Amino acid sequence: MSWTRRRVLSLPAAGAATPWSAIAETAPDLWAIAGDHVKLAQQSRREEKLWGRIGGNEAELASARMLARQLKSAGLREVHTEPFSFHAHRFEDWTLTAGGATLQSAMPAPFDARFPTETEAAVSSFTADESWASGQGKWILLTGGGGATAMLPVREKLLYQKAVAAGAAGLVFPVPSPPEIRLQAVVPVDKPYTLLDERYPDGRRPIPCFAVDTPDMARLAAASRLRCAIRYQKRTAQSALNTVARLPGPPGRNVLLFAHLDGFFSGACDNASGLATLVGLAHRLTRTPAASRKAAFWLLGEAAHHDSGAGIRAFYSDRRRFSELTDLVLIEHVDAVDSPEGRKWGWPAPLNNRRVAYVGPQGWPDVERNLQSLVRESKLMTADARIEKACIADLFVNCGQKPSFSLIQSPPFYHTNLDTLDRISRAGIDNAVDFHLRLLRAIGALV
Repeated sequence: MSWTRRRVLSLPAAGAATPWSAIAETAPDLWAIAGDHVKLAQQSRREEKLWGRIGGNEAELASARMLARQLKSAGLREVHTEPFSFHAHRFEDWTLTAGGATLQSAMPAPFDARFPTETEAAVSSFTADESWASGQGKWILLTGGGGATAMLPVREKLLYQKAVAAGAAGLVFPVPSPPEIRLQAVVPVDKPYTLLDERYPDGRRPIPCFAVDTPDMARLAAASRLRCAIRYQKRTAQSALNTVARLPGPPGRNVLLFAHLDGFFSGACDNASGLATLVGLAHRLTRTPAASRKAAFWLLGEAAHHDSGAGIRAFYSDRRRFSELTDLVLIEHVDAVDSPEGRKWGWPAPLNNRRVAYVGPQGWPDVERNLQSLVRESKLMTADARIEKACIADLFVNCGQKPSFSLIQSPPFYHTNLDTLDRISRAGIDNAVDFHLRLLRAIGALV
């Protein structure tokens, strides 16, 4: 486990002096800590076709244990892991072939669904908005569309459901990618945190669905027939670990700071960057005098985030603990590095300015009032963040029940094999730590 220490300046004072202002202290190298979680994901590449820190696999379990050690090294004393179980389908292998050629980029979507194991049919191309009635009994090849992996038309317009209603044999859709890059992407095709397959008989989806990159999309456009074959793991029961830590404080207020452990492929931005930020916050909070902490803090690395929030549901299943929580802060995708390649491919720059602040359906006045100054003072952004009175990601699980916040982005490499360690930076993670400390002060959890 990397724990390289270096000298950094702590959070500057804003108005009255604070315990960490105007001092320098040793701090962990958070980029190296993120790299430790990336390495665990990369080691799983030898074992699984769908690789990364997948909910309940060995890489994610190792990540949970590593985070526990990192939080202890940061100064927390109350740290442990909590096991839980959930059910999910897992692919062992799959092929999607057109004209005798196997499409190397093809990834099942969503990654934890159960599809028919063999399907072969003719191919017909459609745009998202036209009628798909003539696609009955055929593979529907979606053309057009674009956007980040998280917000493709297949998800935004619920096109999987449209293909099922049209009686299609299957659905294939493109993921925008640079033509010279072989891209693999895990794409959600449902609205977030729905119980994926409960609407289908026996929890099995009626037609297969795949995402492909630009080169494979060109091959499909010339194909007359398409065939898939899928093999599943027999076991659907999955076991995972949440990493749970607590820093005691005065009674009456309990702030939850949480980040998810799982991530597809290398999973650097999503979400090794969030885990490293959590460690940085632990280091800073444990070195803040107790008199300046106006809340107790829970720090959570939650597993199986991509499995309909199984980890956060397990953490909340302790109803007493959930009832005592007063504020929820979700930490995800904290940095995205701009690059010459990104500019060449047309990625918007700076990527870190493309963030949205989710403040819950009732809003959070203290956050909304201070947000723009917080993102600039922490150097997290150089533009105003868009504010949405809504929930996102794991905050959906209890949307609106407690004050909640997440400042999040979905860069163009979200959920793809391009989400590598060079896409995040030391400065970006350090800025995220400073931002969240300022946020805690803005809501009165620190002085």
